[in-house]
Amino acid sequence: MNIYSSYKDLKTEKEYWKLFVANTISRLGDSIDAIAYSWMAYEITNSASWLAIIMGVNAIPTILFQPLVGALVERINQKKLMVLTDLGRGLIVFLTALFLITGDLTAWILLIFTFLNSTLEAFRMPAGMAVYPKIISKEKYTLATSLNQSISQIAQIIGMAAAGFIIGLIGTGGAIMIDATTFIISGIILSFLNLKQSTSSEKMELSFKNYVIDLKEGLHYFKSHKLVLVICLLGSLMNVVVFPIGSFQAVYINDTLGLAAIALSVSSIAFSLGMVLTSYLYPKMSKHIPRYKLFLGSWGILMVLLIALSLNGPHFIPTVIWIMLFLTFFLSGCSLALLNISANISFMEHVEENYLARIGGLFNSMVMLATPIASFFFALIAKFLNISQIFLLTGISGMILLIVMYFNQTLKKL
Repeated sequence: MNIYSSYKDLKTEKEYWKLFVANTISRLGDSIDAIAYSWMAYEITNSASWLAIIMGVNAIPTILFQPLVGALVERINQKKLMVLTDLGRGLIVFLTALFLITGDLTAWILLIFTFLNSTLEAFRMPAGMAVYPKIISKEKYTLATSLNQSISQIAQIIGMAAAGFIIGLIGTGGAIMIDATTFIISGIILSFLNLKQSTSSEKMELSFKNYVIDLKEGLHYFKSHKLVLVICLLGSLMNVVVFPIGSFQAVYINDTLGLAAIALSVSSIAFSLGMVLTSYLYPKMSKHIPRYKLFLGSWGILMVLLIALSLNGPHFIPTVIWIMLFLTFFLSGCSLALLNISANISFMEHVEENYLARIGGLFNSMVMLATPIASFFFALIAKFLNISQIFLLTGISGMILLIVMYFNQTLKKL
């Protein structure tokens, strides 16, 4: 199978490419903003506690609103919702940059803007998921999802690499203004999106009664669909297990390995390169290996790598430390790409179109809820164990989870 020829099958999918370009531009802006926003938040508050509060508030709308908005999203015009939420986020980010430039931005204003922006995103994500079957056929999900993730990672690498230069050239406010512009461009592109007509609930009367009915149906569907329930539960558990990889990365590199800050960049780049390469090659891999085996195998490899991180340390010569660091994070990126794509494609294929927004909202909420739980848990554990011991503990825990998954018959339908 020629992987390049396979991707050529997407050439005629004009509506897919509109969504693809809009999402890529938005992702590029987000990656610049990820650096600039954290920098700005600390500049404004000058407090690590405030920074933690703002980051926590950023997660609240996803946890609280997404399970509720899915039923609403399926009854309204999803294209218009995507356009309006992108333009709305562009406006909020623009105001954030404007307030920063004029010196009027305070911690409380930033907190409000963060909450509003995340609320709009809570509506945008289920709409983006529900619109997918209306722009591309199911047999092309694997190609489309793989290409999306691959280019998304490339955009992230470019954006994060350029962020420092942009901030130095036009300031933090200018960098955030670029992010606002990408949202607006994305909204404009999406306004030209043509969706396949559907006879689903979006054409039915929108009322509180119908909304409650849809919400109950979604919850019943979620509970009765074993594979979807397993994917959601595993997604939450996996998010807890892999939490230390990202959260303790800087501490591990500095305190455990005794390396300079450049090692953080090297490990991040290695991780992203692994995700890009694996995402691009996924369609070819899935032709030869069943999806559930890719899922289980990649999780097992990731846990071995976590254990390997616990073994790497200053007792090795510097060259070995650097090689192990690069390979471990590169292969971690490969493994996580396989996990994400396998789960996402299975989710899209097994969930009925009329339920995508509702079930997608529940899934995103459950996974996001795992983040503060993991944060609290590992903050407590870190008082008693060092970083290497935490990596070893989570690696062993993940191996136990792998055994449970291996004997789960439902997961074989992935």
